[in-house]
Amino acid sequence: MKKNLALLTAVFFFGTVTLSAQNDVQPFQKGDFRIDLKLPHINYLTLNPDRTFRDDKFGFNGYGLGVEYSYNDNRFLEMSASIAGTFKLPFPAHIDAEYNKILYSIYINLTNNVILNRFSFGYGLNCSSNTWKEWTRDFDSTNLATTSEKLFVNNNLGLTFNSYYRVNKSLHLGVIYQPSLVSLNKTPPFIYEHLLSIEANWRIKAFSWHSGN
Repeated sequence: MKKNLALLTAVFFFGTVTLSAQNDVQPFQKGDFRIDLKLPHINYLTLNPDRTFRDDKFGFNGYGLGVEYSYNDNRFLEMSASIAGTFKLPFPAHIDAEYNKILYSIYINLTNNVILNRFSFGYGLNCSSNTWKEWTRDFDSTNLATTSEKLFVNNNLGLTFNSYYRVNKSLHLGVIYQPSLVSLNKTPPFIYEHLLSIEANWRIKAFSWHSGN
């Protein structure tokens, strides 16, 4: 699995760099449809597993894909799906440890976004599945068998806020803040969890509704 993760990361990175290599910096135009390739790579998650305790963790790794439509020259809608995790290292690598813990969030976002020069600011809604998992492994075993495991998953609704800086025509660097406010699988329904993420986002024009490109 770790080898597959490393391969996926390499393909994603080099593929997106190749696709997004563009020289001119141009503003978005009304009628543009774009595909977003996302790397929410630096992440901080605060979760409330099973409402029995709170825990937070900083880590790395994430992937996402989205679509955008510019309904104005300086405004656009975006829908995206991503996963953001807290892997220990900033690059895929095999790690053997007796005690292990990871927090990650799988989420869908719908945002309205405003462009101001090289910056964009977005706000909207998210539906997330936030997971807290810990497990121990038996180092006396030849295959490092899992000896104990705890897993908690909260499915939530919440808000999304983001801000990006446009580096060139395609590459954007930004920060995402996602508070979860309503639980879909726990009672009472009110909950607070959040994700903070630093993301690289390649926005690649697919076609224009008006020009027919």
